[in-house]
Amino acid sequence: MSNNEILLNQDELIKKLQTDIMEVDFIKKDGTLRKMICTLQKHIVPEVLNPRKRNKSTEDLVTVYDLEKEGWRSFHFKTVQNIKHFDWAV
Repeated sequence: MSNNEILLNQDELIKKLQTDIMEVDFIKKDGTLRKMICTLQKHIVPEVLNPRKRNKSTEDLVTVYDLEKEGWRSFHFKTVQNIKHFDWAV
């Protein structure tokens, strides 16, 4: 993890995503690093694309709206390497 990271637990990250746009760096299943610009802000996410609720089998899984891919993506919280606020002109 880098020195400019925001230290958050999973619930804090989800709350932050509901109000902000974040850049999340995480390790994908194939072992590569992925940087994703994402959010859970209701005024940005298309209304017809409501996020799924977490269930017990996916408690570590964080589902977010990827602003660059314009779709839902998920990552395992334990693979997060860095989290920072991102300025995005909407």
